[in-house]
Amino acid sequence: MIMTKEQAILKAKIQFNQMEASVRKAAAEGQTIDQVERDLWERLLSIGRMMLQGYVKLQGSGDVGATLKYEGRSLNRLDNLHERRYVSVFGELKISRTVYGTRETQKHEVIPLDARLGLPDSEFSYLLAEWDQSFCVQGSYEQSRRTVERILGIGQSVLSLEDMNQSMSRNVQAFRDSRPMPVAQDEGSILVLTADGKGVPMRRDPEKDAPAIHVRRKKGQKANKKRQACVGAVYTIEPFVRTAKDVVNEVMRDRRRKDRPPPQNKKMRAELTRIIDDAEVNGKDLIFSWFAKEIKARDGNNGKAVVCVMDGDRALWKMLKHHVSGDVVCILDLFHVMERLWNAAHCFYLEGGEEAKAFVSDRLERIL
Repeated sequence: MIMTKEQAILKAKIQFNQMEASVRKAAAEGQTIDQVERDLWERLLSIGRMMLQGYVKLQGSGDVGATLKYEGRSLNRLDNLHERRYVSVFGELKISRTVYGTRETQKHEVIPLDARLGLPDSEFSYLLAEWDQSFCVQGSYEQSRRTVERILGIGQSVLSLEDMNQSMSRNVQAFRDSRPMPVAQDEGSILVLTADGKGVPMRRDPEKDAPAIHVRRKKGQKANKKRQACVGAVYTIEPFVRTAKDVVNEVMRDRRRKDRPPPQNKKMRAELTRIIDDAEVNGKDLIFSWFAKEIKARDGNNGKAVVCVMDGDRALWKMLKHHVSGDVVCILDLFHVMERLWNAAHCFYLEGGEEAKAFVSDRLERIL
């Protein structure tokens, strides 16, 4: 029995020795470094899978006896071991577990090994899910699936990645609520709020949505279906005194002052307008109600100046007025103003010319 438990680890040791021999052989034969690198990566994935399988084997099957007391009832150990698929970053494992319940055909009520190992509800490991979704938030599910398969050699379906995303999203609010508030002495004296809206293209439902438009669109027609999202950030910072000329010099020359104070305890959230409890909830409402909670928690004594920096979207400023009470210093984002100045400059001067740059610098300093 001990030999069986150790077998996977012993195989991993053999593979490690083979990997060492392969490196020495590659050096003697003058193989290129990229060939060696690819070979090492494949071998390391195989060794990792063997070691992980060995770890699972060393845990046993979770057999704690013929019966198990659970919530005032006595559950029986079922006759057969039940196998579970587990997909790790190293590859797929099969985990055999002892199950407790009333009988085979009924619900498996207690599986001690699952609890001992901390297995997720799905077949995919927490680490693999984390890596998967890190790619998914940057690109499409199909692109992410291909990238992970190319790196790890693990085939996953688009549907599994979508289900994984939805499953992880259900834990977001609990995670947010568990985060501690910043310590007062680590905070700056100014509390800054900032938000921006964005239309997110949504996949069409062939059964509910109108067909996509493939000809020139009429006035008011959209290229695709979008849903509004809102991104918000809250942080504190110390004052940074500058003249208008200082600001222009820094902005126009892309030179950041070394003595600029850094933001403290910055938090960011993004909320999509969506259906919650059979009612559509605006993402902006969620972000600005969060702003109100952050102000109350981080400026309970009203000792901080509260500043809100946003672009000219009137819907955002209306949300601020609706959700946030008290004195708030409202600032129009300078970079959105600069876009208008550059447009005006290019009406008179060539793009990229010094005249256009001087025009923007002069008007920007006047505004400030």
